[in-house]
Amino acid sequence: MAVNEATEASEDASFVSAIEWEEGEDGEPQMPQFRPGWWRVESAESKEEITDGVLDEKGIRRKLFPLLSDKSVPKADMSTLFPLTREECRDAEEWNGVHAIIEVVPETRGKARYVRRFLRARGGNVKKAVAMLQNTLRWRTEFQPVPMDEILDRYFITPAISMNYAPFGIHGQDREGRPILWAGVIDMNGLLRIMTKQEAIQNEMFVQEYAELACKAASVKAGRPIEQVCLVLNLQLLTWSNFNREIIGWGNAINGLKEAHFPEFLGKAILLNAPSIFPMVWGMLKHALNPLTRKKVEICGANFQAVLQEVIPQDSIPDFYGGSLPEAEFKQHVSCACKFPDSLYKSLGV
Repeated sequence: MAVNEATEASEDASFVSAIEWEEGEDGEPQMPQFRPGWWRVESAESKEEITDGVLDEKGIRRKLFPLLSDKSVPKADMSTLFPLTREECRDAEEWNGVHAIIEVVPETRGKARYVRRFLRARGGNVKKAVAMLQNTLRWRTEFQPVPMDEILDRYFITPAISMNYAPFGIHGQDREGRPILWAGVIDMNGLLRIMTKQEAIQNEMFVQEYAELACKAASVKAGRPIEQVCLVLNLQLLTWSNFNREIIGWGNAINGLKEAHFPEFLGKAILLNAPSIFPMVWGMLKHALNPLTRKKVEICGANFQAVLQEVIPQDSIPDFYGGSLPEAEFKQHVSCACKFPDSLYKSLGV
């Protein structure tokens, strides 16, 4: 007898693979066996081991952020490289709406593609899109995001640590040409000990900006505009220990900034290996997301291969996920560890 944990799932997110849990001897649902892969815990046990295989600044740039040094990616903005045409808009109303916004917010002239994202995020409502866009422009002035080519110079220690011990990387493209952002559950309790909330936000905003750069690079390669990313998030290590008031506060702050200032950037999200607690977690988190964003999320249990293959070509899916991309090649571009070793805290004096 199996217990289906997805029966109460929100209609906003389709649980494409029902999460079925075998009943254990005590009658409680038992977590299914997951295939080993890049999300496994890798940690160092001694201070000496911290530097064994851990990347320095240049290593991080080369592995996780190669586009920072790729001179083939033009500095020009997407709207300059690929001017928005009337034919690309859903209808005449959207085309007119974009230009109406630009008239009200003149500093966005020449950035019609960027403006259209805000219009779509507000369901075509020009007035609401103007307010959202103006709020973002104020935020960028006040928050002053660090330029991509400077962040690892100005904030080297924290990003180096977080990127070495966080499952993250952008590699490959889905069937629509969108860059794929691979991620996993980070050791949030460990992160709280080595990073401030402001540093965490700075890191996340940098990742967003870098993903925008990845879209530009993909666009240049394809010869057409690609303005969204595909997210693949492995939830296997998600437990209640990932949640407390401070962690939830950080998460809400970061997700709120993404929703407010990077609208319509997520094209598709596939959540893998959702554990038994996830339906409840999703019920708490989904309300912080724009309804348009929620509809782009597919949540899977352990049987996720068919979903991945529908969205992503076989040669872009790592072999341990059922694709043909060798694990060794995948790990050249994606950070694999997901737990901060205790010895790291001692070395930092925290």
